[in-house]
Amino acid sequence: MTIQANIQLMKLADALRNTYDTVYILKYVDGRFRYDYISVKADETTYLTKQSVGKFMDDVIPRYRSERMHSLFLKALGENIAVEYSEKINATDYERIISVPIETNNVSYKLLLVYSEHMKVGNEATFEMKTGLPSFNYFREFVQQKLENQQQQNKSLALLYVNIDKFNNIIDKIGHARIEHIITQIATRMNSILDNQSILARITGDELIISIEDSERAPRLARDVQNSLVEPFIVNSLEIFVTASIGISALTEKTETVDRLIMQAYRAMFEAKQLGGNRIERYSDCKSRPNGELDSHMLERELNKAIENQEFTVYYQPIIHLHTQRIHFEALIRWFSPKLGFIAPDQFILVAEACGIIEMIDEWVIDKVCQQVGSCLDKHFHVSVNLSTKTLESQRLEATLLNTTKRHGVNPSRIVLEITEHSILQNEAATIDKLKRLRSAWISNSDRRFWCKSCIVKLSARVAC
Repeated sequence: MTIQANIQLMKLADALRNTYDTVYILKYVDGRFRYDYISVKADETTYLTKQSVGKFMDDVIPRYRSERMHSLFLKALGENIAVEYSEKINATDYERIISVPIETNNVSYKLLLVYSEHMKVGNEATFEMKTGLPSFNYFREFVQQKLENQQQQNKSLALLYVNIDKFNNIIDKIGHARIEHIITQIATRMNSILDNQSILARITGDELIISIEDSERAPRLARDVQNSLVEPFIVNSLEIFVTASIGISALTEKTETVDRLIMQAYRAMFEAKQLGGNRIERYSDCKSRPNGELDSHMLERELNKAIENQEFTVYYQPIIHLHTQRIHFEALIRWFSPKLGFIAPDQFILVAEACGIIEMIDEWVIDKVCQQVGSCLDKHFHVSVNLSTKTLESQRLEATLLNTTKRHGVNPSRIVLEITEHSILQNEAATIDKLKRLRSAWISNSDRRFWCKSCIVKLSARVAC
């Protein structure tokens, strides 16, 4: 990049910072994104600071966010297009992020201009801007009202959960930029066969849902939906063939909420996909078949979306020392999936460990705990965080703890790392070595310490590390 081009780029970045909360320039070199410029509003809470300049993104941003951002930024560079996406921060806020590739004459690196703003979730949004379909929130409220009315009138409402088969293959053929166009065409065909009492909404990229007031008509409608997709879709002279897996759930005496009805339809749809796709399955039939293995696959599929969709919550269980009256807290993660309902920790943690995302979940918990501890006026209580074996073995652990506590202004001595007996017995020598490295890292950082608690006697009941 010439000096003149660099000056123009910096002028553009300076102009954007007057409008957006965060503006930064990333240099893509050797397969990683490095911060070359950062501007953050003074009152903005973010992972980025001016000290992040010169550091790589995956060393600054928690892994549960950096991996998704990395793939989206690569898409912007690879397709040479601006990529916009929104990421939910909490129940009321989300971050809108735009990334724009910058042309350079240097083949050794690429530049990306990124700017973002925090926005409030608009509850008034009734329809999707791109497809014109009702929003999922609107659908839930609509169906909940119908459900209550039909329970009083002894009628039977049903839901059809529709998943587009091999959706990623379709994206590979036509590209991300055109996928909304084909979804709109799919929705148009499906809407054409619905009556005035039914409603179609979009849940996620490849998933739609239909409400029908007469459950006896649901199987016939499901077949009609599949038949409506038989004729290929034409995109840029390409014929795109689409099939769908459909799950059906019907209102029963035990169905109390719309979320339970959605969960049942989702389970039926998932079984249809497991059985090869392009099928129709009823939840009532699924219940009679053994599905232990199915549940683990289902959990894995939803776990991959849970962090991004902010479906996890941290609860704090108080632990009171009777002699000193001091209060300690243990951080407990809980997961409520909009599709599957409440999932017990002993169920989803085992699946998370098996599918390799437990480190991201642990990292998310550490971040949320430090955020909460840093915002509390009481600066004396401690919070315990449970670490999985894989997280304890991770090479990122030291950097994650150090960066997270520093970012939220938390004294590391207030964080207690809970390590299970199983974690230590798997590789005792390596675990002790990791605890020593943790101790060295924190002592060298302003003489502050993390506390690690173990149930192994030879390491003591509570070992300062």
